[in-house]
Amino acid sequence: MSELKDLSIIELEGKKKSLALTQAGIGGLGTVAGWIYANRTGGGFWRYVGFGFMGGAILGMTTYFITSQKSNNINTEIEKKKALNK
Repeated sequence: MSELKDLSIIELEGKKKSLALTQAGIGGLGTVAGWIYANRTGGGFWRYVGFGFMGGAILGMTTYFITSQKSNNINTEIEKKKALNK
């Protein structure tokens, strides 16, 4: 991964969006994993809803906590670059 200071504002915003898409994708995978678990263990509609929600929330929150520090670093660098351009 390249050094954040060497990237332009557009590239930094792209990295930030990429982190958000990664988080959403992994949360979606958690939802699907919850549905698969509900299917294998048997159950009705509410079991699918519950396990889908739990799977998405667990993996989504885990990914959020992992990526939030990197996202904050990117936001800080964007603000520094915007302040220099004023």
